[in-house]
Amino acid sequence: MGLLRSGNILSWNKLKKTKEIIKNRGIDQFFTVYTRNKDNVTPKKAFGKELELITVIKTGNKYKLYCGSEKIISKVEDSSVEYARYMVEISNLIPYDDKTIKCVEDGIIKGISDIEKITEDNVSIIMMPCFPCMNFQYFYDLVPLTDDITLSLNFPDNAITQHKRFESFTKNIRNRRGKKPEGYIEVMDDINTKFDEYNKYIHIDSMGQGMGCCGLQVTMQGKTIAEARYVYDMMGILGPLLLRLTRGTPCANGKLLKTETRWEMLEMSVDCRKTEERGSECMYSNKYKEYPYSKKIPKSRCSPFDLFISNDARNLDKYNDTNPPIHVPIFNKLIKKGVDEKLSRHVASLFIRDPIVSYDETDESTFDDFENIQSSNWRSVRFKVPTESSDKDLRGWKVEVRPMEMQATPFENAAFIYFTYLTVQAILQYNLNFYIPVSKVDTNFIRANHFIRKASDYKFKLSEDEQKFWYRSNFDSNEEAQICEGTIKDIFIGSESEKGILYYIYKVIDENFFDHRDFLLEYIKFIEDKINNKYLSYGDWIRKFIINHTDYKQDSKISDKILQDLIERIINIRKENNLDYLKNI
Repeated sequence: MGLLRSGNILSWNKLKKTKEIIKNRGIDQFFTVYTRNKDNVTPKKAFGKELELITVIKTGNKYKLYCGSEKIISKVEDSSVEYARYMVEISNLIPYDDKTIKCVEDGIIKGISDIEKITEDNVSIIMMPCFPCMNFQYFYDLVPLTDDITLSLNFPDNAITQHKRFESFTKNIRNRRGKKPEGYIEVMDDINTKFDEYNKYIHIDSMGQGMGCCGLQVTMQGKTIAEARYVYDMMGILGPLLLRLTRGTPCANGKLLKTETRWEMLEMSVDCRKTEERGSECMYSNKYKEYPYSKKIPKSRCSPFDLFISNDARNLDKYNDTNPPIHVPIFNKLIKKGVDEKLSRHVASLFIRDPIVSYDETDESTFDDFENIQSSNWRSVRFKVPTESSDKDLRGWKVEVRPMEMQATPFENAAFIYFTYLTVQAILQYNLNFYIPVSKVDTNFIRANHFIRKASDYKFKLSEDEQKFWYRSNFDSNEEAQICEGTIKDIFIGSESEKGILYYIYKVIDENFFDHRDFLLEYIKFIEDKINNKYLSYGDWIRKFIINHTDYKQDSKISDKILQDLIERIINIRKENNLDYLKNI
């Protein structure tokens, strides 16, 4: 969740007066890192994981969100805080490589086990993207719940992690916007669902309803800056497909939703744009492209990526077709310093965002100002600059893949980590080319969240996912792009006439990972079976559990009885670490 350190944090009123100074310091810091590391060669195939977990506590016969992560973080290695105080992030401080590639699932299991060893018996870990009933009655703290900071009807102050950075995020996003976050997500229709102006949507009115959701993130190191930039572009394109594959958020605020993922909640919860910056016309027009001369900003701080950044000849100018706003003075400054146009434009697009958190004392020897802006641009992929490391093989340029949703078991999460890593290895080994226009990637993110079934479908075996996405069908060729629409199955499995992406993943395992072949195939075969509809998505399983529960009244509401049974089941599924629950029967 970005840079954490001691010190006083500036209020929004003070930030407004110094924001351009902070931005200029930040861009100077970026240029220092860029100059120092632009020629780095780091052949080590290093990758890492971040999993965001939810802690719940059973009080009486009810599970509630446990606001006490600070008691865990201080005692568990490789754990860290997130925005919500009921969340714990586990990661690997030492990156995986080809020698330790088999340690991913065991690392997840160990991280959870270490947490369970130091918590009370009535505290449990659940692995899911969004707690189904996020309102005051389902938060637990030893002191009374308040809303003086969040001003929210759904998310109390107690649920914000106890570091000034997170409290300041909450206040400064609201103060910059000029009002609370505000968003509405449509409720799923069922036989007895009663809609009026008050209950057709759930209301997003806090940062916590988005940033309190849990994702699975994978970071990979490139051999060179050029390789990392190409990986950024390719994984940016695949991001919405990974989001669809891992979809696991069919409900929130006690209602079944007409959406599939946490993505809209994230976008709404950190949208600090002022009214004039959110102007509806900016969603449909590309004419507003230069900041600060235009006030239009088409996307929230959390959003799909804006620009392709590779200098590869296959990255044609026509693919960057959305003309996102950029900070023109910073763009010009980078160009003048010798940074190429594509990278300069990418960085300048980050810097249209005002700093939301900054400390009152700045250490000129650090890169705090750049990181504060970079880390509060929550895009679907992140291009990460090298950091100091005692191991020179880890001082490379990195790419973080951010859209995936948390899955229910260590095995499933490990499978998607391997799937992401091996996809990158296949891209590099076989020179795969997924380029399509950025506008179509934006469309794919919208489609990844579409709920295209009916409630009655969940009484039976579910049919294959028919949602279609834009993709480049001749991705193994550098000829003119053949851009068409197809399902996840079309894209990854392929057809008699076209190879899917999985063909190349299996091929790279056979050719580059022979010593670990059987081990890796178990995980990738699970992904293939999921695409082939042998296993449900996590979201479909949750929705099916709720709709078929004896206490469900076909009204789209999640009763307390349903919630408690669901959480109990998810805890047991995680402990069993078995895939049988997902079988589509």
